[in-house]
Amino acid sequence: MEGYGDNEELGESNVEIKDIKPIVPSEVYKIIKDETNDLLAKIAEEYNLNLSELTSKYQDDISKISVKLGIKKRNRRVLPPELQCLGRKSGGGQCTRSRKPGKDYCLSHLKNLKYGSILDENVEIKSKGKRGRKPMKQNYPPEDYIAVSLEVIDDKQYLVDYNSNVYSYCKEAPVFIGRKNCEGDLVLAKDLESH
Repeated sequence: MEGYGDNEELGESNVEIKDIKPIVPSEVYKIIKDETNDLLAKIAEEYNLNLSELTSKYQDDISKISVKLGIKKRNRRVLPPELQCLGRKSGGGQCTRSRKPGKDYCLSHLKNLKYGSILDENVEIKSKGKRGRKPMKQNYPPEDYIAVSLEVIDDKQYLVDYNSNVYSYCKEAPVFIGRKNCEGDLVLAKDLESH
């Protein structure tokens, strides 16, 4: 970064917000800040200095570390209730955005008041359901379909239903071949008719 640190001796910083890029996580900065404060406490104790004066004197310098590390602190403003939108959010709470001038709602709630106003007493808060696509239920008419499982009989694949009827392994148009006996052997349809 150009100009970065040119005037550091004077206590100035030429870092622009647009140049800040997160380099380290904020947890690392918290560790550095805590360790720096612990170090200031040790210095204050060793040299008989007032810790609060020492901390307040160097607090700005400690805060500049976060800028140099690329960590931006988010300042979340809190609106007074009389300036907040009167719309209700999906969770049932009040919208935290500011009202449009002369209106009771923010722009989003002026366009669509899906969950109503916080002034409505009889409101029903829906619990969140499962996300994602719902599974399609396949309704197969029992007269058109037979539930089968794939089985191997004599090293060949067949479709077998609950009544041990054996069909050819053709999913679109299986043909009845015979029946599976108690031993698990295939008895062909022509042999069943002769019995």
